[in-house]
Amino acid sequence: MGSIKVLSSVLCEEVRREATGKSILVGASPFGPNVLKDNEKRDARIAFYIEAIVDQVSRIEIRLWDKPNDNSIVESEIEVPRVDEIENDGEITAVIDEADVEVGLIIVTNFDDVHIPDPGKYTLQYSIDGGSEWEDIRDFVFPERQIAKSSS
Repeated sequence: MGSIKVLSSVLCEEVRREATGKSILVGASPFGPNVLKDNEKRDARIAFYIEAIVDQVSRIEIRLWDKPNDNSIVESEIEVPRVDEIENDGEITAVIDEADVEVGLIIVTNFDDVHIPDPGKYTLQYSIDGGSEWEDIRDFVFPERQIAKSSS
């Protein structure tokens, strides 16, 4: 059975990719965007940057879960590339047993126009290979936006 060990996870506004393959995190924060309460428009742009070690995993599902309302806010599915051959300058130099290899993986998900129903705590979770069990990665707080009152 496959496994994942999450090393870090970051919530931000967007993750961009450089030509070199490196990532640029825009608007990284330890909490989610401020959210208006009481049926106000609460659409946001959010992204997750997750570093993990995977072992014998072919597919990962990521979601932001609203536990009190038992509802998924966003979901994404990632296919994990197979690791069965090591190439060196285009030539195969070794064939390895995929079952014996742990692979470092960067998971990037970008979402536009995300509807956040209410201020509160939301949980980033993952599931592997179509399983029904979801594992918590971490919680993020989406604070209530305070609207400044004009003084008369």
